Amino acid sequence: MKKEKKGITIEAGIKRLSFLKKKGLISDEEFSSAEELIIQSEMEIPAEKS
Repeated sequence: MKKEKKGITIEAGIKRLSFLKKKGLISDEEFSSAEELIIQSEMEIPAEKS
């Protein structure tokens, strides 16, 4: 089954976060946390075995 992609790419998301960090709107810690969440959101989650 083909998965539909929605939203923005990882690269675009990180670029936006970098912009917010550069402007001082988010801290280094917030940047790192958000970056990790973006990367994790693209990971494949294996099906649970019964």
